[in-house]
Amino acid sequence: MGCGDSKSSIAKDNPKYKKTTQTNGIVAINANSKPNTNGTNNNSSNKLLKTPTNSSTIGGGLSPNKPVIGNKLIKSPRKSLMMEPKGVESIPILQVHLVEERLNDAFEKDYEIINLIGSGSFGSVYKIKMRNTELIRALKIVKKEIVTFQDDDQQFLKEIEILSQLDHPNILKIYEFFFDGDNYYVITEFIEGGELLEQIYNIKNYCENSAAVIMAQVFSAVNYLHSNNIVHRDLKPENIILQIKNDELDVKIIDFGTANFNSKNSKFTIQYGTSYYLAPEILKNNYNNKCDIWSCGVIMYMILCGQPPFKGKDEDEILKSVERGVYSIKGNEWNVISKEAKDFINKLLSYNPKSRYAANECLSDPWIVNNLVNESVDYDLVLKNLRTFDSTQKLQQFCVAYIIHQISSSDICSSLRDLFKKADKNREGRLKLKDLKDDIEKFYTIHEPGIKIDFNDIINRFDHKNEDYLEYEEFLRATIDLELIITESNLQMAFFHFDKDKSGFISIDNLKKTLGIFFKEEEKEKEKEIVQKILSDAKLNVNGNISYQEFENFMKNSLK
Repeated sequence: MGCGDSKSSIAKDNPKYKKTTQTNGIVAINANSKPNTNGTNNNSSNKLLKTPTNSSTIGGGLSPNKPVIGNKLIKSPRKSLMMEPKGVESIPILQVHLVEERLNDAFEKDYEIINLIGSGSFGSVYKIKMRNTELIRALKIVKKEIVTFQDDDQQFLKEIEILSQLDHPNILKIYEFFFDGDNYYVITEFIEGGELLEQIYNIKNYCENSAAVIMAQVFSAVNYLHSNNIVHRDLKPENIILQIKNDELDVKIIDFGTANFNSKNSKFTIQYGTSYYLAPEILKNNYNNKCDIWSCGVIMYMILCGQPPFKGKDEDEILKSVERGVYSIKGNEWNVISKEAKDFINKLLSYNPKSRYAANECLSDPWIVNNLVNESVDYDLVLKNLRTFDSTQKLQQFCVAYIIHQISSSDICSSLRDLFKKADKNREGRLKLKDLKDDIEKFYTIHEPGIKIDFNDIINRFDHKNEDYLEYEEFLRATIDLELIITESNLQMAFFHFDKDKSGFISIDNLKKTLGIFFKEEEKEKEKEIVQKILSDAKLNVNGNISYQEFENFMKNSLK
């Protein structure tokens, strides 16, 4: 991990901080969390500025080890994000269409509850398993009456909307949610690992290079959020899960309970955040997405020296210290830290947001660039699948997209995840098409100069929503060996995703809802026309009512 220089070693035995356990977002879903049954926050000096005060019993008042899902699921007040496509070709495979709101009562038929991970005033989190695929998930239960409101919209539902639109390897994935009138239930990725500051103790030969590997992934996620006009507003070590596998460090950003959409010139006025990590301009009720960069600076400071830059005996003292914005990078613990790291911290903790780094500048800072090595990529492993990939077959590609969304964190995709990381030389969590083109052409010029690659032809087959980038799951869809994922259990999972009313058939109405095809009332007939064109292209019954056997045959024929 590049930690051979003894001078770069970092003392990690003196973090003078206390962590908060109280939050109202989709939280700390990880394997090493310890159950907290009293629902309290014992740390008055590190509290969330906006927190729920009701500590009512979660899960219908029954044992937290065996929650009972409501007798009748109802439609939540979630806003629809369906759009009006111009035709079949313009139907995008959006992340939001892969995250569904469950409206049937078959939870216990589809999932098995394994054990309680943790609970508190925010709700309860359980480890669960999908019965047909054996995939492990996390279930978060939040009582409706403690869901607070953010700005002018419902906070919890906004968090679901935000997570539904994100596709980044360092951001928590959401799969489905439902509502029974009393509780919200959210099913997300189950993350092995633990909170950042706890996991650092488990890193062998932890050093400045290790810190750079971690922070590069944090900046990648933040840059992705900001490029999609989203601000997190509560970045802190408790919201960063670190996984350590074979000396590899993988980061996941969780808890988007305070996140919001942020246009280029908009400002926020409501105070959100955790005292140690919030930017001083938040205390002045006038801030933008640069508040996330300040939080990253505090996190980087802490993982380098083991203590926060802004201290105090109590909440008021900490906030006064933050408001002054004066910190020190001197002392014994800083003697072993490089000048590049100190310069970087100064740019992250610039008091004036205008002179503070933007997220994309963080990724190109010398401290990040010089500590991380770009590895060569063997594109020969995936070019065969890239050449045969065809996104014009909408039904097949949506099914593949849904399956990939469900399994992208599993071992099946591990080799492609590694390849994606190597190809992502800018560390943005997505691939710039121009850079990908240059890399592929360079690879074949060196290794197989006789082969001609028509890159434009390959890229034109992608259903990419961004003309300049290829998103993470789009890359997986286009490069995966379909024989690995078109299995009985995965096909059943995809079929049930379409079969919204659990009739045993996929109807035209099912397809409209699942694909997000929506027109104004006076043009409703276009919805049916587009769905019938999709079915016709797939050589299926244009009137709908597709049985599972027909669906299975259609998908398996795509392998031929």
